[in-house]
Amino acid sequence: MNSTQPFARSCAFLLMCFLCIAHLLMTLSFLIDKKLFAPVLPLSLVAAAVVSYYYSIKNGMPRNDWYKVLGVSLLVILFSVAFAFFFFDFSWDGQWYHQAAVYNMTEGWNPLLHPISSFDKHNDLSIIHFPKVSWYFAAAALSLFGDVEAGKSINVVAFFAAAFMVYQAARDFNMSKNRALLLCLITVLNPVIWCEITTYLVDGLLYTFLLLYFATLFSVIHRPDKTTLLIGIMAVVCLINTKFTGLVFYCFFAFCGLIYLLFRKISFVRRYIVMNAIALLTGVFLFGFNPYVTNFLERGHPFYPIMGTAKYPDVYTTTGRDDNEVYETPANMKGKSRVVRLFYAHFSRPGNAPYNKEKNAELVWPFLAKPEHWKFYHIQDVRMAPLGPYFSGLFIITLALGIWLFKTRKELRWMIAISMTAIMLTLFFNIHFWWVRLVPQLWLIPVIPLAILLLSAQKGKSLWWIGAFAGLMVVNALVVLGSHMYWETSSALMLRRQFREIKEKDQTILIRYGKFKKSMEEKLNRRGIKYIDTPTPEVRAKVHYNLASVVEGYPNMVMYRIKEE
Repeated sequence: MNSTQPFARSCAFLLMCFLCIAHLLMTLSFLIDKKLFAPVLPLSLVAAAVVSYYYSIKNGMPRNDWYKVLGVSLLVILFSVAFAFFFFDFSWDGQWYHQAAVYNMTEGWNPLLHPISSFDKHNDLSIIHFPKVSWYFAAAALSLFGDVEAGKSINVVAFFAAAFMVYQAARDFNMSKNRALLLCLITVLNPVIWCEITTYLVDGLLYTFLLLYFATLFSVIHRPDKTTLLIGIMAVVCLINTKFTGLVFYCFFAFCGLIYLLFRKISFVRRYIVMNAIALLTGVFLFGFNPYVTNFLERGHPFYPIMGTAKYPDVYTTTGRDDNEVYETPANMKGKSRVVRLFYAHFSRPGNAPYNKEKNAELVWPFLAKPEHWKFYHIQDVRMAPLGPYFSGLFIITLALGIWLFKTRKELRWMIAISMTAIMLTLFFNIHFWWVRLVPQLWLIPVIPLAILLLSAQKGKSLWWIGAFAGLMVVNALVVLGSHMYWETSSALMLRRQFREIKEKDQTILIRYGKFKKSMEEKLNRRGIKYIDTPTPEVRAKVHYNLASVVEGYPNMVMYRIKEE
């Protein structure tokens, strides 16, 4: 066995142990109704190191190599915290209810013993009933570091865990180091990750956990290993507690994996079923007691408020509308079929209709998107061409590659068919899955044939066009990454400067923060800034300023002005 294999797997294992143990300790703290959050992350790191040491040494890893695993994992965690500290969460949902949920936990709300509570009314449903894996971690981080931004470090930790496991899976299939690194790079360049990695939005986080599970499936089916099985179980546990759709996506992927095994490796079926049963039961009844069990006990349905009962109807019945359809869908996509919506979303120029004075999605020929439209990648949840300006062209190439591979790689037909089927099934589960933040695994559609090509291609001319395809994927992703991270960096620096200038004046400000009440008040209080929540017309009555808060063109831009003495 290549010496690099256990190193990558061991790093992924330690990082996932860190996340899962932190969740368990937070759960224990809630169960005994004691707010013992501050020591959770240090204790989790120590416990994860002990567990990692045991499994690594037991599996034959030299002690010095394990020290390297520990060192790399520590660097990842330290970098994750520093990265999270530098950036502010400028996402709409993050400032609306994610941060509020974290603050509420640290201020006394117990989601296990007292799940039903009242907060700011406009975000109660989301806080009470949504999955909470990122919030538990963030509550521990906030208690330890004193800054809610530190909680976003879970995104980076999970990112590295997924990267290590993808590399490991590729090496388990005897892919060369360089090809495995290339595949790993492209897989984690998913634009959804990079548009959300500085925020509390969880779609990119969901993708990393789904990717972890996907990678462990390939690895453990090809080369069974207990450590990989445990990583897969931990990935599932986190996945289904990131979003409700995480549980749905997991079921699709697990079912397709079972079908593959029944036809290709029936000897592994029993172990596969046991692995997934443990993951599902642990994820729902232990890690996911809130929301799945508490929602069922309190509201009659584990997926409440997305689904409901006669006594407690779902949010669509209660409000009489589908907000995603009314407020988030471009006008020329409303009422259209799933296929038409998907086509518009990925074959249009980059845009953010129906916001930023845009009404409709505008179709454009593949590879003809203009650089002037790249500014739309500033937003965290891009609607049109969300996977990059050239993804439509990559998708067409992928279709051709998929057909060719299916015909010429007979030994891999089942793997190609099952993998693609699992992804495609998730796309049509909901009519709003044209919006890629809801189905970030769409990025894997061109990745799968690329992985097959990298695995089977011999040296020669074929590598040139494979390299060209891979290069195009990288360039396409870097356009999004570069555009978005530039905006995030400049906005973070701008907000720091604005806070500093306001503080130096030592005057009270009149501010309108709308739906961002909790998150904005905590920012101001932490910096000792005096403020008065003021209606919009009064703030606008005289010279006022926009406080860095959301992307231009998005609603609820925070405004303020200096109060006259």
